[in-house]
Amino acid sequence: MSFYHNYQWREEELKVKATEDVGKRVVKKKLTKLYITAFIAVVMTGVALFAVYKGYEEDRLLALIVAFIGAVGFAMISLLVIRQMMTDRYLLVVDGQGFHDFSSPNSPRYVTIEWDNVISVSLKTIIDQPILAVVLKDDKVLFDEMTSAQKKAAEANSGMGFGAVAINCKLAKDATPEELLDLFNHYLKERVEQVKEN
Repeated sequence: MSFYHNYQWREEELKVKATEDVGKRVVKKKLTKLYITAFIAVVMTGVALFAVYKGYEEDRLLALIVAFIGAVGFAMISLLVIRQMMTDRYLLVVDGQGFHDFSSPNSPRYVTIEWDNVISVSLKTIIDQPILAVVLKDDKVLFDEMTSAQKKAAEANSGMGFGAVAINCKLAKDATPEELLDLFNHYLKERVEQVKEN
């Protein structure tokens, strides 16, 4: 299956509007569930052990059962929560409408760059890091949503010829920098052809 097909197959999933802040809240929520589960399991196990050590012979079996269920339940739920926390969150969304970079330091978190606003995309290198340099027709759509520090970084990128948007190619774990560039140019060319047809 080609790289394009792999991406198109995931497009609906990729369109999820996640932000870095939302990601942090999700992690915090999952951790809260873990702590609540741990508390319940500890209480259940504690009650069971208390019954055992108090010498209530008639309740010992029940106490051991409760302790076992508490320990196993806590372990299973903990593993489930940890697995969810370790699931990769998409940091770069690319589809036919445009792209959204959720990870780069100078990326505004709530702005999707539409292909209509893209002049060119090229592969550059900054300190041995492969970077996709995106030159825009109108930087204002970015600058209006940026912090002052982000705006300065974007202006510095533009001044060095990288374009206001500089995307770390390592965001795409399943693609080489060349494949990522190819994908961007594929969608950009597709959009240009659509405009010509209209």
